Amino acid sequence: MENTPAKATSTPLKIGDRVRMEITQGLPIRDLQNVEPLKNAFKFIFVLIGLRPDQLPNEESKQVLIDFCRRRFGNYKHNELVLAFEMAISGDFKADTDHFGQFTAKYLSGVITAYSAYRNRIAREVEEERCKQRKIET
Repeated sequence: MENTPAKATSTPLKIGDRVRMEITQGLPIRDLQNVEPLKNAFKFIFVLIGLRPDQLPNEESKQVLIDFCRRRFGNYKHNELVLAFEMAISGDFKADTDHFGQFTAKYLSGVITAYSAYRNRIAREVEEERCKQRKIET
């Protein structure tokens, strides 16, 4: 009998674990020196929500969205924006996902604000774990 390595199996992360991972890794949007990761997140979101090519924001509108994100959602990571839209579309929290052919700051804000309640609960858990770890270390 031949000795074959066992196949690697990957188990998908639970939603809470994905949020936890995004909270603890990477730079917040406000600290990004290069906005390419944020632009790429928007491109992914545009496809995810089904914007047609003629509905995509122009370069000026994209810059407004980037500036808005930096001011309003600067504590978030760019990957969290994608995760928020994935979760909203999947129904993990209640958010209006009808974009009516436009991706606006108001639409973005609605989804991210709905995601915030879910995220904040997990962020509190992460902070509690960090505090416990600091107490153990001292």
